[in-house]
Amino acid sequence: MKKVIRVVTRGSQLALTQSKDVIKRLENIHPGHEFKLNILKTDGDRFQSIPLSSFTRTGIFVKELENALLAGEGELAVHSLKDAPTSRIEGLTISAYLEREDWRDSLVWPAVKRPNNDSHQIIGTGSLRRRLQLQSRFPEWEFREIRGNVDTRLKKMLDGDFHAILLATAGMNRLNLLADNSTIEHEKLDEALMLPAPGQGCVAIETRSSDSEVISLVKELNHTETAVCVQAERYFLSEMEGGCKTPIGVLAQIKNAKLCLDAWVGDPRNGKSIRSNTVGELAQFKNLAENLAREMRKDALENGIDYTFERHH
Repeated sequence: MKKVIRVVTRGSQLALTQSKDVIKRLENIHPGHEFKLNILKTDGDRFQSIPLSSFTRTGIFVKELENALLAGEGELAVHSLKDAPTSRIEGLTISAYLEREDWRDSLVWPAVKRPNNDSHQIIGTGSLRRRLQLQSRFPEWEFREIRGNVDTRLKKMLDGDFHAILLATAGMNRLNLLADNSTIEHEKLDEALMLPAPGQGCVAIETRSSDSEVISLVKELNHTETAVCVQAERYFLSEMEGGCKTPIGVLAQIKNAKLCLDAWVGDPRNGKSIRSNTVGELAQFKNLAENLAREMRKDALENGIDYTFERHH
């Protein structure tokens, strides 16, 4: 009889697609095991009418999954890494980072009309990071809160509620929404215009720290270069004392065997922001990330930029 490994996941189409992909990969490597989904609903799924910035705690898309692992209701959880808090839960560990998909954000609009850069346009996004980075470039645009899964957001846009919306490119790729889609058009926003959320585009697999057998199973899916880059981004976020709602963008890339780290932070109260970067040895990714964060924290303070508003407002 095959040993059953339970995979806890959210029930959104994207979460299920990602979890089924992980299961398929594991089945190919470990045919002697059976992998079953355990679908849970998180606070982020339950309260879709509430703006993300209004939640008083982090991890609104992962907490229930982590609790299920700790309670023995599953052996591994599949997360979009950008939703996972940097503070780790005792007894749990991220055991594998899948190779990163496209890390870029995309501006998406109905195929009939591209949004005009120089006139009033209503742009949907639930992310302060996205809004603040584009607001300075397109001051005529009005950014409004939008919640829901990818299909829900696209429907709201196509129904005329928004001229365009901002989405993670990776999610649209995984849902195969960009191939032969005559209803929408999109533009991928490069790093000069928009830095991503830490870990954006990466799927992570979380397990119990003590479950050496399951850790051994999933470690074969780990992509080393992705792991270095996304961990650097998360060390930066942690040192900045930011969370998944904080307007922080950071991108780590490996170029010519060096780690290149580019970061941005903004203040939603006054629209101010700062951006900086560093380059160093791959083996020093943690120190590089933390040192850059310390420098930017100092610069933010000196320039009146409060990106940590969420903790005291």
